[in-house]
Amino acid sequence: MKRHKKQILEPDQGQVDAQGADPGAGAEGPLADSEESPPPPAGGADGPLSEGLELVEPPDQAIERLEEEVGTLKDQLLRTAAEFDNFRKRTARERQDMRARAQADLALNVLEALDDLNRVVSMDLTEASTQDVVDGVEMVERKLLQHLEATGLQRVGAEGERFDPNDHEALGMVAAPSPDADGTVATVVQVGYRFGNTLLRPAKVLVHMTTADEEGDS
Repeated sequence: MKRHKKQILEPDQGQVDAQGADPGAGAEGPLADSEESPPPPAGGADGPLSEGLELVEPPDQAIERLEEEVGTLKDQLLRTAAEFDNFRKRTARERQDMRARAQADLALNVLEALDDLNRVVSMDLTEASTQDVVDGVEMVERKLLQHLEATGLQRVGAEGERFDPNDHEALGMVAAPSPDADGTVATVVQVGYRFGNTLLRPAKVLVHMTTADEEGDS
């Protein structure tokens, strides 16, 4: 009796994969599962989104808060304007007081010179000589000029200096004694004064000028 050998056939790998696959997975398989949209938030329509909307300030409260802020800013603005106005008035008053004190100090110095001048005028002419009167007047002039120069006053104009139209006013011309003296001050008719950088009045002078004959001789 012949024994029949049993043929053991190994199943095809493709058939195993086809039979083991999930029938409902379709063609896309796990890729489709990974691309599914996320689940809706817990709580439905009344979840965290609705809770965030509840944090918005109500219109009435917002208007009330803004009106209070506007009122505060207006109050601060009014206070600042009042402080600036007080500062301006105080500064103007201090400046006026400083000017008044400077004028008072100058008047005090002038009064001292006037006292000296009064003593000169009160001299007994029967006992005082003409030279005594002249010396007294010159002393008053020096003292008064000294006080004025201490405040910043400067004399302008001196014989021999170069004529400067910014400081001098020419009243006439005189013949120059030499060519080198041409354009210099010959005589100071009236002294000028400058206070600081401000020219109070120019010096009135006569100016040396070289004549045509002198230019021809040179």
